[in-house]
Amino acid sequence: MSSKGERVPFPLTSEASAIASSRSENIRILITKALFEGHWLPGDRINDEDLSTELRVSRISVREALSFLVERRIVEKVHWKGYFVRKLSLEEIESIVEVRIAIEELAIRKLMQKKVPGVFEKMKDAIDSAEKLIDSSTYMEYMDRDFRFHELIYEASGNVWIKNIIGDLRVHINLLRNLSMESSFVDAARISITEHRELLKQLIKGNRTRAMQILRAHFETHLSNIRRTYAGNDLRAE
Repeated sequence: MSSKGERVPFPLTSEASAIASSRSENIRILITKALFEGHWLPGDRINDEDLSTELRVSRISVREALSFLVERRIVEKVHWKGYFVRKLSLEEIESIVEVRIAIEELAIRKLMQKKVPGVFEKMKDAIDSAEKLIDSSTYMEYMDRDFRFHELIYEASGNVWIKNIIGDLRVHINLLRNLSMESSFVDAARISITEHRELLKQLIKGNRTRAMQILRAHFETHLSNIRRTYAGNDLRAE
């Protein structure tokens, strides 16, 4: 989604078309990228025939890619109507955030046990980089840099499954955030930056209890924003 809130075009560049080829896995990567960037929002139809034409690949390959996303509960197939981006119930949204908190707490415990050299410096750089983009860039560019802070925690944990599990959850979370991209973005981003800095401060001190409290408060802030979005955009599953 752009900084002004318009839908972004499907990422169909010559490079993207080459990447797609006929492999359903590569097509799935392109579709996921489009979901991340706000090309489709919850409830939108994903026209498999149009996609196969745009990407110059078989419709079967597109459907295979979409079927993978159906299995991940990101997309749903409606009989006689086609494929749609799933609308999540509020209960599902809260469950996603609950799972992410549990996973991130595990990652922090592992990080503090392993004490990977240089990780705190990288986390600070990630925060500084994201902060510089708040006023001068698009929402998605900021979000990519902002999420890097969390990725560094996952990587430093040494648990290779954490990042994979978070990947599917992040698609859902981004879809919901894309719905609420309005003028409040700058204020929300600054709050997030402040919370990241405080979390890093406690990690450096080795204060795990306080770090966990800040982490939970950080995600509760996100959940509150998502609840407001949910209330204003009729996201109930049909």
